[in-house]
Amino acid sequence: SVYLIVIIAPNLRKNITNWMEKHDFTYLLLRNFGFRTVIFAIGSFLMSVLFSGFNAYMGIKNRSIWYGALAAFYRGIPVFHVEAGLRTDTPFSPFPEEFYRRAIDHLSTLHFAPTQKAADHLLREGIAKSGIFTVGNTAIDGLYEDIDPTFTHPLLDEGKKLVLLTLHRRESIGAPLTEM
Repeated sequence: SVYLIVIIAPNLRKNITNWMEKHDFTYLLLRNFGFRTVIFAIGSFLMSVLFSGFNAYMGIKNRSIWYGALAAFYRGIPVFHVEAGLRTDTPFSPFPEEFYRRAIDHLSTLHFAPTQKAADHLLREGIAKSGIFTVGNTAIDGLYEDIDPTFTHPLLDEGKKLVLLTLHRRESIGAPLTEM
C-alpha cells in the first residue's frame, strides 16, 4: 500500500507532510483527518485511476460498486474486489449489502480479503485460491498503528477494560445496539 512505502522511506513522509502543509486544501485535509487517512484516500484514488488505465475495475462496497462490477463483467473488464469474502452468514442482514458482497465476489478476477476467515469464505464458495490475496484490514491496521502505547486515561488507571465499538452502519441501530 501507499502507507507501506511511507513507512519504508521515513523521509518521504516528512516531504509529503511539508508539501501538504504549504497548500490550503491539503493542509485542511491533513489537519482534520490525519496523515494516514489522507494518504490512504489519495492512494485509493490513484489506484482506482491506475486500474482504470489498465482496463480493470476495482471497488469496495455497496450498490454503486455492484453496478460498476456488473458493467465491467459484461464488458469483459477484470474486477478486483477489495474487502472480498466478508460475510455475515445472514443473506438479509445487512440488506442488500450482503447480496452485493457475495455477487461481486463471483464476478471478480482478483479478491483482496481483509482476513484469513474472509479468504476461507471465498474458498468454500468455489473461488480459485490463485485469485485470493489476504491483505489485512486497513481500519484495524490503522488502529494498531495509531495507538500510542504511552496513552493514559483515568478510566484505564482504575483497571477497567474498555471496548471500542464502531456503530456506523444502519443495522447497528435499534435492537442490535440495545443487545450490545
